[in-house]
Amino acid sequence: MRDAQFWALGVSAILTQMNGAEHDQLHSRGNTAAAKKDIIHSLKVYWSVNNREDLLENLVWLGEGGGHNLGFIEWVKLFQLKSEHRIQAYLKANPEKQSMFLVANYYQSLSSVGIRAWDDGRYVSLCRWGATAGYLTEDEAWGRILAHARDVQSAFTGWDQFAISYIAGKQYWQEKTEVDFLMKEMAHVTALNTDKDSPWVKLPWDLDLNTSI
Repeated sequence: MRDAQFWALGVSAILTQMNGAEHDQLHSRGNTAAAKKDIIHSLKVYWSVNNREDLLENLVWLGEGGGHNLGFIEWVKLFQLKSEHRIQAYLKANPEKQSMFLVANYYQSLSSVGIRAWDDGRYVSLCRWGATAGYLTEDEAWGRILAHARDVQSAFTGWDQFAISYIAGKQYWQEKTEVDFLMKEMAHVTALNTDKDSPWVKLPWDLDLNTSI
């Protein structure tokens, strides 16, 4: 595997780490018949993906469509127009709006990227799973993954910023503000930042990704 490919797979590293899967191969759970069956089932249950067309629709939504980040950014724009006093008053009056607490916590530090890493990580993961399921060829998957990775590299300053954006996105999606949830997610990031075999450790952020397969 080329360094650029390994770097690109790093975009999906948090989810891969959480699943106990492999970072250094396109087929994160292997390419056996059993792995294919498991991936097809997971795609159907968790993504409503039953075929190639369904997969491509999800990839368009996560990529060109903006994914969950689209809604987050719209809230960020509103928060930027309101005073801090009005924001706190809104949150006090709407304590059930957990996602809004997350926007309030992150909208300044993530104003440039939002929670797009949450969408980016799942985009690359879907490409990998799509290849295992047979909904994408390996060449198609690599083409999409590398192109998306180049976009990620230009949008973020490094894996640390990417990780914060990803975790904030997962919190926003699940409306989880508990410390225990955050610490569990941070444990995956810590592992990726310390494991010598992690793509985040082995390769520099500014690696040249303009390579062919």
